[in-house]
Amino acid sequence: LAVVPWPSGDIGALLALVLVGALVLAARYLRMQHPRWSPWRLRAGLCAGAAALVLLIPWLIAPRGWPMSDWLFVACDVGQGDALVVRTGPNSAMLVDAGLDGRDVDRCLRQLHVTTLDVVVITHFHADHVGGLSEALRNRAVGAVFATPTLEPEGEAMRVQRALADRGLVLQSVRAGERHQLAAVSWQVLWPSREISQGSVPNNASVVLLVEVNGLRILLPGDVEPEAQAALVAEQPAMNADIAKVPHHGSRFQDPRFAQWAQAQLAVVTVGEGNDYGHPAATALEEWAATGAAIWRTDLQGSIAVARREDGNLAVVALKS
Repeated sequence: LAVVPWPSGDIGALLALVLVGALVLAARYLRMQHPRWSPWRLRAGLCAGAAALVLLIPWLIAPRGWPMSDWLFVACDVGQGDALVVRTGPNSAMLVDAGLDGRDVDRCLRQLHVTTLDVVVITHFHADHVGGLSEALRNRAVGAVFATPTLEPEGEAMRVQRALADRGLVLQSVRAGERHQLAAVSWQVLWPSREISQGSVPNNASVVLLVEVNGLRILLPGDVEPEAQAALVAEQPAMNADIAKVPHHGSRFQDPRFAQWAQAQLAVVTVGEGNDYGHPAATALEEWAATGAAIWRTDLQGSIAVARREDGNLAVVALKS
């Protein structure tokens, strides 16, 4: 409750000035209308108004109906980046990537009441996937931390390792074929099985996961580009996923077979509003739409929470910050 959403830049400054001016004018108006009011009475009125605001503002800004009580997967709105959460318990989760700004991922985890991160997976070391890691870990119990074996960009990889060392944690590399089980959550590493030198080496070295929780199949491909996507399609059977994150924020660098290979009911695009990259590309959206997948985007809908109903259908609820 310590932070109230407020516009940034000139608009935010202007609104703050208008608000302060309105309060000053209101105080002067009260004095003119009630000249006999003693200073203590006026102060008591102002304190009562302040107390009402303290109670009212959190009620106004609190998310209602988000997430649903039985949520299983959330794509956090962290702007241009990834922070994906799979529920492992009432107050615990698996976190895949941590966005760029730690305040964004921390806010999302607090909204989900996540106090324990049983598993953290870093798909690759670009800043928009690891920049918020320290904030995500702060004040939370943390289990194991896994990552791609490709430590590029080197500077970001070193920052991650220092942040983990400060918490007494060790970064563990993963390889294709690994399987892990955590309570009701199981996850399989589909990639990387080898390093690809074409395209972006860090992107193509992204950890690609197939996560299953309570019968829900979730494909999380990091930022793999066409070269790695083509290798996955060739090496792995069709996914039949319930949910798939669209690779690389829906960039135009997509293998045209990948969306069909994923066979997802729900395609989630993690992308920043008004980003400079042109994400998501129209061609990428068309490829996923052609498979019949419903497309949800964090730049348009905000954070996206998914549950599975008793009839097997997906329930999707979004929260725009």
